[in-house]
Amino acid sequence: MIQASPSLTLSRRHGPSWLNFQEKKRDIWSRPMAVMQREAEAREKQPTETLLVYYFQKLNLLMKAFPESLEATHVSRIRARFNDAQADRYIRETQSLKSLANEIRQYDDHLKLHPVPTMVKNSYSTFTPRAGYVGRTTVPKPTTATPLTKPKLLLPASSKEATKEREKASEYAKRNLLRIRTIDDRVNPATGKKTRSFLRTDGLPKFIERLC
Repeated sequence: MIQASPSLTLSRRHGPSWLNFQEKKRDIWSRPMAVMQREAEAREKQPTETLLVYYFQKLNLLMKAFPESLEATHVSRIRARFNDAQADRYIRETQSLKSLANEIRQYDDHLKLHPVPTMVKNSYSTFTPRAGYVGRTTVPKPTTATPLTKPKLLLPASSKEATKEREKASEYAKRNLLRIRTIDDRVNPATGKKTRSFLRTDGLPKFIERLC
């Protein structure tokens, strides 16, 4: 049986010491606060999870590790571990957790409509000699007087296709980046309300529809 320390007793002069009770309870039954704070600070967005999932898990860790911190401090700690320059530009600055969650939800919906292309990695096959293979060390002299010509280096078909895919992905990424820079709230003529939109190549706004 755990015996209460004198600091946990109720004093008639100062009233109930609830904060001391919470601190003592964490010291006895939970992990050290310093460990929880380090884990909360180091938690960052993983490539396989959405930004909204990262937001709620990060906020849960911060609320447990820093219960006395201000709301604006939680917001800055969450934004610091986005690991996504595009998301950092898209999501507007705010000091409210509710506003930040709405911005993150809109960004996830934007990615569903306009996913960021992944770069195609080019893989070249390497020559692996079989057992007992001896490479030729000397070049034999030609028997005829025909001049030697440099052989044409032919790339495999897979590398050509990979190059085309890489160029397409690069062009799409540039075009998507230009759209992101024009993202703003504009009046939608169909609804009469301001809606998040971007400018197309012809200068006309494209309104981003929210998924239900």
